[in-house]
Amino acid sequence: SIADLRSLMDEEMQSITIDDEYDRVLTAIVMNDCNANNFYNNHLYLSEEGATSAENGITLSGKLVSPQNLGVNMGDKVQITLKAQNAVAIKYNGRYEVTGEAGSEWMEMEILDSGNEITPIEIMPEDLLSYQAMTVTLKDVEPTSSGHWHSTDNEGYTEFISSDGTPFKVYVYTQALFSANEYHATKGDITGIVTVENNEAILCPRNLADVYDFNGAPADDSENGGNNENPENGDDNGDSENGENNENPENGDNYNDSDQ
Repeated sequence: SIADLRSLMDEEMQSITIDDEYDRVLTAIVMNDCNANNFYNNHLYLSEEGATSAENGITLSGKLVSPQNLGVNMGDKVQITLKAQNAVAIKYNGRYEVTGEAGSEWMEMEILDSGNEITPIEIMPEDLLSYQAMTVTLKDVEPTSSGHWHSTDNEGYTEFISSDGTPFKVYVYTQALFSANEYHATKGDITGIVTVENNEAILCPRNLADVYDFNGAPADDSENGGNNENPENGDDNGDSENGENNENPENGDNYNDSDQ
């Protein structure tokens, strides 16, 4: 289970072989919305099926698990075979990851079925870190200013604040199909996948519907693709979440991530 994997990651930055002798099988639900493309290309976000509590999400990291290359999408139920000796678990700057040695076939994946409903879990901003790789909703929140989801001014980061005054960050990649959309400083609900950057939780909306309250009615994604750039090609150095700079979520020195 995801809980079993996370239990291996007690010490920060210590890589643990998941099993030296036997393959291990993990079954989970894909959180990434590959149609809207608001995620790092080499990260596959998985949650336990039907999970409603914290610490039931995990990130698979590396070229081998690029969601587009695997042909998976949000709501797919997948069976992941983690290969003996090659698949490793690591807690990297607060992010619970499963990955593998560069060049190794550390996992195999099978899609069991598709179209499973994902019910976002309603939480408070102070609980975000515990729900990493899971899909959550934060109610009655507001951006601190108006703007565009990804611009030269904000580099993809939007500051939000909850009704009780708790701040948190929302991130939209430049390649997301709604990155050029304008948002408004108004109160509403926001949904997304919880990612982690340097031990800080950041919310990544899956698609335009997740930020409906701040945009107005969702438009056809094809009309919002003017700023649509291709996702990472995987040949950059380190785990940069966005090819434009090294200041974006989950960046920097991830465990051999650019080589997987």
